[in-house]
Amino acid sequence: MTCIETWSFFYMCHHDFSQMYWLVIVKGLI
Repeated sequence: MTCIETWSFFYMCHHDFSQMYWLVIVKGLI
């Protein structure tokens, strides 16, 4: 794994709100 993949995996596993957070980012980019 790269550092980013590891960080993302760790973040998503330990923060339930991360999914909503990423959805907000994706919507913001689009």
